[in-house]
Amino acid sequence: MSPSRPLPLPLLDRARALARRIGVDHPRHPHAPRSWPGPQLVQLLHRFAVDLVLDVGAGTGGYGTLLRRGGYHGRIVSFEPLGRPRAALHRTAADDERWSVLPHALGDPHGEQPTGDRRLDALWEEVVAPGERVFLKLDAQGQEAPVLHGTGEYVTECVGLQTGTSLGPVPSHEHGLLFNDTLEYTQRTLGLTLMSVVPGLSHPESGQLLRCDLVLFKDDGHDQAYDGHEQAYDDVDQAHDDVDQAHDDVRQAHGGHEQAHGDVEQTYAWSAEGRPTP
Repeated sequence: MSPSRPLPLPLLDRARALARRIGVDHPRHPHAPRSWPGPQLVQLLHRFAVDLVLDVGAGTGGYGTLLRRGGYHGRIVSFEPLGRPRAALHRTAADDERWSVLPHALGDPHGEQPTGDRRLDALWEEVVAPGERVFLKLDAQGQEAPVLHGTGEYVTECVGLQTGTSLGPVPSHEHGLLFNDTLEYTQRTLGLTLMSVVPGLSHPESGQLLRCDLVLFKDDGHDQAYDGHEQAYDDVDQAHDDVDQAHDDVRQAHGGHEQAHGDVEQTYAWSAEGRPTP
């Protein structure tokens, strides 16, 4: 029997879209990793003091669950327009008072190629409290650019971003962000620094990586505060070394006192015997 050939990529995309409509949240493709270690992402969220994650294209809530299991306790606002996965998402978030669910398909409905039903900048003040540090996560199936454009001027207020990009031709993502363009935009325009690359879809026959997620953060004062904590730990270590040296000095001084005391006693002994002291 000849080995079975993998399904063409467009068929896999349509199958995943159908699964999401009936409330089943499959990974992007069988040739993509099923998840990214939550603790690694949460470590970055803590490092940059993120207290609100906007999860665009949330499906049934797998990403939010990943964050919670990794130790993130801040707010999550999930956007999912499809009814059945959103119903499952509501069940996932039901007992979490810091996890909200909204039904919008974010994009740019008034752009040259209209997508979505709402712009994020029109909802920003409803979902983001003053002073919150926002991490924007996009799973928009090739529509990341309209979502970012629909964020308007608020995109510069995001301290972190996770977005999908394409490294090669993917039929279902022909309008998606390309890797080099995404890096140039996020680094030069938004002032973000690449912190991690999450492998995604690879070609089933050649093994070439076609899609990946970029995780980027803004190197601002909170990261410097993190560096300050590291310096504080170094200072504490140095203080411990100084204390140890002081203990050694005290022990050495104590030994010197004992030697002096012994010399005094020897001198008294010689004097009692009538012997001259040296």
